[in-house]
Amino acid sequence: MAERAKRHKGKNATARGSSSQEQLVDDFFTSEEQRQNYLTKFANRKVASSKYVDVPFFEKELKTNREQFSIFPCIKRDGLYKLLKNKKKWSPKNVRIFYANMKWNDVANYIVSEIRGQEVKIEQHELAKLLGTEASRYMFGDHQSTLSKINGYDAQIVLKSLLAQPSEYLMDTTNFAASKFKFKNRLLHHIIQDCVTNKQENHAYASAAEQFIMYCISSDKKFNLQYFIIEKMTRCSKTTGLSLSYASLVSWILEKNGINPLTDEIESPSAIDVNSLGEREATHAPNGSSSQPPVHGPGNSEVLSAIQHLQHSVDEGFVQVNTRLNEFCTRIQALEVATVDNSQMIKDVERRFENQD
Repeated sequence: MAERAKRHKGKNATARGSSSQEQLVDDFFTSEEQRQNYLTKFANRKVASSKYVDVPFFEKELKTNREQFSIFPCIKRDGLYKLLKNKKKWSPKNVRIFYANMKWNDVANYIVSEIRGQEVKIEQHELAKLLGTEASRYMFGDHQSTLSKINGYDAQIVLKSLLAQPSEYLMDTTNFAASKFKFKNRLLHHIIQDCVTNKQENHAYASAAEQFIMYCISSDKKFNLQYFIIEKMTRCSKTTGLSLSYASLVSWILEKNGINPLTDEIESPSAIDVNSLGEREATHAPNGSSSQPPVHGPGNSEVLSAIQHLQHSVDEGFVQVNTRLNEFCTRIQALEVATVDNSQMIKDVERRFENQD
């Protein structure tokens, strides 16, 4: 993968915005309640590392190998370049505070947060202006339940469009091994996962939401990027098991609101470029793929072959584990139903004895 984010200490100076600031109880919070919420729920939360795309490199490659890099005109057409090029540095503590103070305004339909006494609003129209995108057709979030609400959504059609030689029926479309995509779609998945969904978990698999974003980009079916980001931000603020996403974007938003995002420790995004692409392909490219870019250096072919064999074995193992887990869940559900039925029978017997008395 790309090199780890570089870290260094930033200045502690705080930029003042044009809006009035409330009285702070310390350097960051306007109330003890805010501070305690941060300390108990967010101080130790993981902040997802941000990435940016080395667009000039890929556009240069596009001129000599259009087939493998043909997704870039599609990405540009869909207005994703500003997000993908974002190189803003971030302070993990400020990102955590941003999420800790986040609320959803049901009346006006926007996110509102607060940093050092200054209010920050994020609504779809303003975020679209920042990112250079438009309000688009498909509105969904980073979990499968939101996709089922899309009229005409078909997971089979979506996934088959991303495969070179799809089967007539695909058994599992929820989390699909990215190594089975053709090269240009493995590259697209790499970019979507690191920059759009900002996923920090298993990178070997494409979630249903990631597949649908890839499908929309490839087939020129517009999706609402700002809705997706706001929905995921809201979910990150409410779900403790998720990493806090979009650190570079949070810094960008704070800057636009006149707030210095770089206080305390500072981290930098890493690039998706020729190096990260080669490392990613060495791990996830399917065995025997003719579309795989060459990996240079002596002895690399044997190492690559071993890695590919290991990846194939891991993929098969995950399928077996998922099958067994599904069977186990089915049995557990059956036991729960049986337990409820038995409890009802016991209650009926007890009532009969009581009536006899």
